Amino acid sequence: MKNISKRISLLLTLIVLVVLVTLSSCASFVQVRGLVPAEIDLSKYRNLAVASTKSFSFNTYSRPSAWVRSMGAGNISVASGIPRNLEAQVASYATDRLVATLQQTGFFKLVLPEVTDAYIAGASVGLDSFSLLRQSGATALMNSSINYMDCDEYVYSKLRTKWVPDRWVPNSSTGSTDFIPGHEVIVGTDYYLVQTATVTFSYSIIDLSTGTILAARSFSDKVSKETELGRYDGFAPSVVPLYTKMLDAFQGGLRKQLAPNWVTKTVYLMDNKPKNDAAKEVYKQVDKGNLQVAYVLFHDQWLDIKHVPSGYNASLMLEATGDLNGAVGLMQEVYDYSHDSQCYETLLRMRQALAERAKAEEQLTGSKTVGDGDVFVTQVTTGN
Repeated sequence: MKNISKRISLLLTLIVLVVLVTLSSCASFVQVRGLVPAEIDLSKYRNLAVASTKSFSFNTYSRPSAWVRSMGAGNISVASGIPRNLEAQVASYATDRLVATLQQTGFFKLVLPEVTDAYIAGASVGLDSFSLLRQSGATALMNSSINYMDCDEYVYSKLRTKWVPDRWVPNSSTGSTDFIPGHEVIVGTDYYLVQTATVTFSYSIIDLSTGTILAARSFSDKVSKETELGRYDGFAPSVVPLYTKMLDAFQGGLRKQLAPNWVTKTVYLMDNKPKNDAAKEVYKQVDKGNLQVAYVLFHDQWLDIKHVPSGYNASLMLEATGDLNGAVGLMQEVYDYSHDSQCYETLLRMRQALAERAKAEEQLTGSKTVGDGDVFVTQVTTGN
């Protein structure tokens, strides 16, 4: 009985999930785009000198082996996929990705690493590096480093079997046939290589006038890859792509931290309840992407009969077409009339989007003085 009850419960759960997915897939929606501020206000430090990423260095005891270890895979011998200059390759890639990310934001004017590195190196012969960087137009210096790296590789084996069905086999000594029941037989051995890489990337931004650290952040991640090997494969694939994959994944977080950016959200329309036949056809206009037409038709239904879903949806049309102020004003009007909880929640979201846009525009124009209530913190972000 318990098993039957569990099966019924599982079946009901699956039915509910299918219904929910079906309903959500049929619901009309719009994409709304909003400008959000950077987590760190660098509006006064948009002329940024970027130094090359400092590489990690394995010591004698932590450097990975030149041969892949075997985990019960017999005497299979595979050369490591870890190149001798792995640390330098990873640091070089980190530098290139960092510069590309900063340039793609369109927010910063950069002094590139080849120039920045030369000025910093001048400190070893008594030059004032910060003064030289300021003369080049920079107001802040961005240092970065690979603080930690690790890599592990091993090979394991798995027996490959097949099922031999029941059969009758002639017995030459007795002249009869013997029955042999179905059974598994070993037909070979498969070998698998597992490579695991770990990396921590950190950066800091320094005010070139005061030497104050404006921000310091870190990203960490760990990824693994499994590859099937042939019996006589003698070389493991390079582990470098594992590190580049993690460094690529860090770039989204960097953009959010350092520069204002646009985000897009999917927002679902309010259901046509109470049902309004005149509004019913308007949802089809939304699905076709005719948002201006949909706004006029929804708004007419709101003005004519105070149909709350139509007023709500008209507000969303304004937001989706870029008129956030108009959207907030109309949603406020609909909420004041209906006191609907969905209207209230969406109104709060729109107001928040309006506040974020204002803050982002302040960062873009530099109209706010850095330090006015801003707190810069050290943060570790994991990719898992």
